[in-house]
Order: sequence, then C-alpha cells, then structure tokens
Amino acid sequence: MMPMALATVVISGREWLLPAMGFVAVAGVLLLWSYRRAPVRGPIGGICFALKLLGVLALAGCLIEPLWTGQRARPGANFFAILADNSQSMQIKDRAEKLTRGEKVREMLGEQNSGWQMKMESDFQVNTKEISALLGGAKVVFRPSALALNNFTNEWYILSSVNKLLVITDEQWKIKQVLKLDPVLFSQPEGMAFDNKQSLYISNERGQAQSATVLKFVYQNNSK
Repeated sequence: MMPMALATVVISGREWLLPAMGFVAVAGVLLLWSYRRAPVRGPIGGICFALKLLGVLALAGCLIEPLWTGQRARPGANFFAILADNSQSMQIKDRAEKLTRGEKVREMLGEQNSGWQMKMESDFQVNTKEISALLGGAKVVFRPSALALNNFTNEWYILSSVNKLLVITDEQWKIKQVLKLDPVLFSQPEGMAFDNKQSLYISNERGQAQSATVLKFVYQNNSK
C-alpha cells in the first residue's frame, strides 16, 4: 500500500523550466571559470562561489515559480456542536457514581486541554477509499450525520444517513469496520449515543416511515 502524500511541489512556470536549467548551467560554468582564475583561494573562495551559485539558483527558482502544496482540513470543516439537555434525567446518579449525569457533563466540558477536546480540535479526515475497499470496491460518497465515542473501547462510531452506513474507527481515525444498515430498520438514521453499559442507541427521523424510532443495541461481551 503506497503512503499518502502529505505535500507536493508544483512548478507553475513550466514553460521556463528549460531556459532556467540552461541559465543555471551557463552561470555555473562561468562562475567556475572565473573563480579558477581569481586570486582568492581556499575556504573563502569556496564560500564566495557557493553564495553566488545559491543566488543563481534563487533567480532560476523565481522563473519557474515552484509552489509547495499540501492538504489539511478546511477551517470549520471539523466543527462539532455539543448539545446537552437539562431534563430531570440529568439529575440522576448512576450506580456507583458520586456525581449526577448533569454534573459529569459540566465537569467534562469545563476541563481545559482535556484529551477528547484536543483530539477534536486537531485536523483529521476519514479515508473514504478505505470505506470503499471494505465494501468490496463500491464507490462511496460518505456523508456523516452523527458521531459518538465509545469510552470503553476508545472507538469512534460515525453514522451516515444517506449511505446507511456505520463506520467504526480507532482513536487515530483509522477505519476498523464498516457496517451496512438495513434501510427497513434505519429509515433515516440521524442520531447516535452510548450509555454507561456500552449499549448503542440510534435514532431515526420519520422520513418516509410511519413514525420516528430509537433503536437500542445491547452490548454483548463474547470474550470467555
């Protein structure tokens, strides 16, 4: 598998490439000839020759206009809104917990430089080619509609309503698994969350179905 190129050099003035090469060759020969006849010898002469040659290369670079280009996430493309309700359920303390659900959310959102916030603030992208490969090579236009973190496994679950797909990645957004969703059950999946028992909830808007639904998938530990 070939590594993904992070940056490339693009030559804008391609029509000046051959003239620039000829200019560097001629100037280099003239510099070498002049310094062979110059009275200055030794390290000082070598430094002067190198500086002038560097100037010639800079002039040639101005002719061909090289551009260093790279790819990164567009500012705002990785923007997520975090919503939390203030219903009575947020006043409940789960078993063996000292804080209520609302207090835990406030504590988590109030932490400075917390691990999950730093991950979300960093640049990332999901490789759709890997999704396509896991689906047998089918062309995929991936349009995420929901995102959730499984705190027990540190895996990201990404839901795509348009494609009816559930993509699971690791902490570094490396795709681990792609699941096709049954369109009969998932008419328009738009929301997703985990509870403290690792059960997964996926909500469906009404769309073309008779009513909106929330489906619960109970975590099953298959390890022995």
